[in-house]
Amino acid sequence: MIINAHLTAPKGDTVYIEWFHVPESDRRRGIGTSAYKKWERSLPKHVKIIQLHSANESDPFWESLGFGWRYDFEYPPAVSSKLYEASREMVKGIRGKKTPKPVWLEEP
Repeated sequence: MIINAHLTAPKGDTVYIEWFHVPESDRRRGIGTSAYKKWERSLPKHVKIIQLHSANESDPFWESLGFGWRYDFEYPPAVSSKLYEASREMVKGIRGKKTPKPVWLEEP
C-alpha cells in the first residue's frame, strides 16, 4: 500500500491525501482498510481533518472509513463545469472533530 499525503497550510490541521494505492491483487481483502486505519492513527496529534479527491462519483471504500462528500449539488455538475472537480471532494473529521456536513452549491 502507498499513501501519498501532505499537510495543508496555513493551520496544518488538515491532511490532504493525494493518492492511495492498493495493488489489484490485495483489493477486497481488508488490506487497504487496515493500512489506511494504521496510517490515520500515525498522523500528528494536531491533525483534525483529512481530505481527498475521489476518482468515483460514489465511493463505498472511503464512505466505509467515515468520509463524507464535501459538497452537495441539486444535480450532478457537467464535466465541463467548474464545480465538477469540487463534486469529488471528500472529508473526514478525526480525533473528536466531527466530519463537516456537505456544503450546498449551485451552478452559477
